[in-house]
Amino acid sequence: MAQLNMPQPLWKVVRTGLGVSLAPDLAAKQPELAALVARAIALCANSDYNLGMAFIGMLKTEAAPAFAIYDALRRSYSKTQALRAASKIVLNEQDYRIFEALLELFAQDETQRNKFAHWIWAYCEKAPDYLVLVDPIDPLRWKASVAHIPPGSVGTMKTRLKETLSIAGWMERASCYSKPELEHIVERFADTNSLIAAFRNLMDYSIFYAVPEDELRSNLLNQPRLAQTLLQLDRQSG
Repeated sequence: MAQLNMPQPLWKVVRTGLGVSLAPDLAAKQPELAALVARAIALCANSDYNLGMAFIGMLKTEAAPAFAIYDALRRSYSKTQALRAASKIVLNEQDYRIFEALLELFAQDETQRNKFAHWIWAYCEKAPDYLVLVDPIDPLRWKASVAHIPPGSVGTMKTRLKETLSIAGWMERASCYSKPELEHIVERFADTNSLIAAFRNLMDYSIFYAVPEDELRSNLLNQPRLAQTLLQLDRQSG
């Protein structure tokens, strides 16, 4: 899967006169891009579901009490830590390594998914082929810096103005995604979902499966993204 350098800041896409609008209904101006974003969010949700199913599968008869604790955890980080702790107890070393790598891949997708879900959707007339996302903290930080200038305080105006202008570049720093870049993200999310679904099948293996259990495991280990993540984790632990 080829890597793309994304996203790009808006100042690299549009050199002069940004002309950016912020409004909740701007996605309607870019239906193809909106559909790709929706697809990515749906795939990430399905990966999350398959992780939960794998968790139940690996715990087998102990699944009910463990899942009750897992379900009570509302924060994503806490859920991930619960998955790590439980899996380390019940899985052999090889399967635990696979699961740990899958959690790493899911965390990367989840970070991107959170941007799609929680950042502000913007629209730039000079870049109609790009999805423009604004981190909501940036305009808030700019607004706070402006509000920090006391009315009529001429003495500190130059200092405050310099500070404000440096923060005001938030619009130029908005993240831009082209259609090919969004398609690449969807492809990556689909691959993560397939890997987690394969691991789920391994954890809930049935004698009726056409593929032997060892072959399922071997196929997983030979998947490029999973193999690369395993190497990275080994280097970090080494």
